Amino acid sequence: MADSKQSERLNDTLFRMKLKLDSSYFKNFLIKHEFMFLNSLKIYSENCPEAEKNGIKATQISNYLGIPRPAVSKMLNGLEAKGMIERLHSLEDRRVVYIRISEKGRLFLEQAENYFKNVSSLIASELGNEKTEEFIKLLEVTINII
Repeated sequence: MADSKQSERLNDTLFRMKLKLDSSYFKNFLIKHEFMFLNSLKIYSENCPEAEKNGIKATQISNYLGIPRPAVSKMLNGLEAKGMIERLHSLEDRRVVYIRISEKGRLFLEQAENYFKNVSSLIASELGNEKTEEFIKLLEVTINII
């Protein structure tokens, strides 16, 4: 079992890594939780053919993420103000509103994915094959512990 000094060092190291990743990518544009929310919309859309075609209703987002509808609305308002999503009214029923990721939002997510792939490649090349494999195994163990 790890002693308290090791636990403190681990906590500090993880926190510094998180801060470095956050500050190097998110800077001033999207808040991290907005990025996570937008990415969740992308994943939901990719796994739901109807959502890919028409968009997603706020109720579906609320159910999928397990968060209250008012919190979803607040997040959507912020993302819409930044041009990351668009709201589309149903042609059959104007009361029904669908949410879709805008072209700007798709581009942002694509750039984020490329950024994180580049970071992973940089880490792998610095560590080398053996240490990278060891690092991956440690991360997988960590995920299972959490």
